[in-house]
Amino acid sequence: MRIGYRLQSFYSFFYSKDHGVLDLFVPVTLVISAVLLSTAVWKLWKGPKIAKSRAFLSLVYLSMMTLFIFDAGEEMSWGQDFFKWQTPQMFSGNVENQTNLHNYFNAYFDYGYIALSLLVVIILASVWLELNQRWIPFNRLFLPHPSLIGLSLLIAFVAVVWYPEQELLEEMVALFVLFYSFRIFTCFRSKSLSIET
Repeated sequence: MRIGYRLQSFYSFFYSKDHGVLDLFVPVTLVISAVLLSTAVWKLWKGPKIAKSRAFLSLVYLSMMTLFIFDAGEEMSWGQDFFKWQTPQMFSGNVENQTNLHNYFNAYFDYGYIALSLLVVIILASVWLELNQRWIPFNRLFLPHPSLIGLSLLIAFVAVVWYPEQELLEEMVALFVLFYSFRIFTCFRSKSLSIET
């Protein structure tokens, strides 16, 4: 990002609003993550070995999918960035004058971005559970994998030190979500999966 600010063509390619590679990275990654989770939900209901946790996990994954799709839509202003329609009057009061809800709350985003540093706590809980072999089904099918500790530390660092760099945080969180969803997807590809609790 720092180099990009000095080189206009580099910046335009990666960061131009609505069409830069990294600006498109967030919604595309969120949609891919939602598809991976939808596959997990389908396998969850199809698999005969999975019983008691089926409803809970389905609700969690479906909630995440809904959140990912909603966030992807908000990032693209629900298609306005591509189809160039005029902003409806009811959305004209938001900061960027686009068809989305999140720009009404820009003043509060700094607090939300700083709160992303709590991802480290969740990962440390996952590491502790894995090392102590406790709540293994819950840990492996719900909490992020301990291998995401590095990315969560980077997110926490940027969230606390560079929280005004919102685009960078959004890209790193989208990558975190993709890795999380891929992990869940691979868990449900296992033929030996059983989460009887």
